[in-house]
Amino acid sequence: MSSSYHSNLSSIILDSSPASHSPASCPDASDEQQLRHHHVEKNAEELEHETSTGAAKQAYHASGNSKMMLCVLCIGLMSDSGDPIMDISREPWNSIRPKSDIKPKGKDLVNEVLRHADAFQLTPAPRPNGWNTQKLMHWLNRNPVTQSRDIKFLCDEVSRVHEILVLAKKEEEEEESKMQQMLSWRDKVPYLRMIHCILEDDVKVAYLKRNDPVSRTQLDARNLVEKRPLNVYELIADKWNSPFFNSKTEVSECHLHYMVSIDCSYSQVKDLAPATPQKVRDKLTEMRTSLIRIIDNWEHSGQGDGGNDYNFDDEDGVEIRDGYEVNNEQEKQFGELKDHSRRALDSRSSFLQKRPSYLLYFWEMIDKHDLLKTTVNRRLNEGTGALDGSVGSVPTVAVQSASKNKRKTNGTPESLDGSFYDGGSDITSVHDDFSTSMKSLEKSLADDRLSRLSLSIRERINHLNDERRKYSTGCCSQMQAIGANNSAMASFYADEQKAIEEEINTNKDELEELSHK
Repeated sequence: MSSSYHSNLSSIILDSSPASHSPASCPDASDEQQLRHHHVEKNAEELEHETSTGAAKQAYHASGNSKMMLCVLCIGLMSDSGDPIMDISREPWNSIRPKSDIKPKGKDLVNEVLRHADAFQLTPAPRPNGWNTQKLMHWLNRNPVTQSRDIKFLCDEVSRVHEILVLAKKEEEEEESKMQQMLSWRDKVPYLRMIHCILEDDVKVAYLKRNDPVSRTQLDARNLVEKRPLNVYELIADKWNSPFFNSKTEVSECHLHYMVSIDCSYSQVKDLAPATPQKVRDKLTEMRTSLIRIIDNWEHSGQGDGGNDYNFDDEDGVEIRDGYEVNNEQEKQFGELKDHSRRALDSRSSFLQKRPSYLLYFWEMIDKHDLLKTTVNRRLNEGTGALDGSVGSVPTVAVQSASKNKRKTNGTPESLDGSFYDGGSDITSVHDDFSTSMKSLEKSLADDRLSRLSLSIRERINHLNDERRKYSTGCCSQMQAIGANNSAMASFYADEQKAIEEEINTNKDELEELSHK
């Protein structure tokens, strides 16, 4: 019976032609027809099972393939490693913007609970409308999708979307990197354009006054863009971004790059990243720092034949005059180019090293337009400062050299601590005013501390007096209630009142001591 069944079933599967087997050739024509009918019904059921759409898939498509709906349907489903198959707190899901596109809200969770309960005919049916988010998530985690075809669909869809998001993020990062490379100020032209923005008359005035102290009115108006004037960095940025500002470099021998004029018009920078006030500030700070190092090395090198011959007797390579380090900015401005030989000027490019050549052009332009002092003015030493760094007239300071080779001449004092040439009286006056202000501030703070401490002690005394009155009132009431002959209770109240009285007296003594300070 079994061999006959398998023989007939094999002949049906292997030969799909109905004429290949006649009823006469089969042991039983009725059995063959029954088997064929059974096989057709079975194939139809399998086909229907394979092609039918699960409830989760239907809900996902009905939402327009919403990633938020995908997240809701995946709640409670775990991978083989024990992690959720879709964790929106991790990449690449947490990069989706806006967050509302993927993070479900309370009403979305409520709808999923109702859909799930209806699909599985749960009884009693849940009533999630009054549930909070935590309870909704707890219910969905305990009642995840269970149909195998729905689970397979959700896992496949999560993998597909995950791969798309990863590829999209990678392409976006690569595109952004390329764009940044294209837009960044890599060539010297944007820097040269910024230099010429500074040289414009309206910007130049603001550049010279950029470090001036501001009044209270100006300080209060700093956050009101419509009321305050533009600062120098905003002026430079606006000028740099303006299509009406077109400039070109001057012919200069500071470097081979500037032997011919370079076009710095708007057409040369229109495809680059625009200038912003913060970007201008950062770029100028970088340029100033690099330029100070170049000038410092160039000044101390002697600049070859015809250059300035400094007396570097000190071990640290600083100028020694009469046994003391001298920084005399009034004799020769730091970085000033006039009165130098051609050979000395030509040697400047040797100190660039790997720095950009536009620094030498910047040096020459600010020197030509009298902006050198306010741009590269150096601090005098570790303990000295100037009232206004935007002007070049700073006091000259003589500090005793720390080297062993000190030369002392007629009547030179052993120590010059606090001694100043040129402007010393002004600095001494400023120092005295500062000391007086600090002493006044310290006294004011001390008085304030004493006042606050006295107030605290007075409040403590008042509180203790209130406690003493409460005990007196409570004592009378209790003694009346339990009888006046209760000696233990009377002793307790007496001790408490005595302790309060002693603490009051102690606080009064402290208050008396503070009043004499």
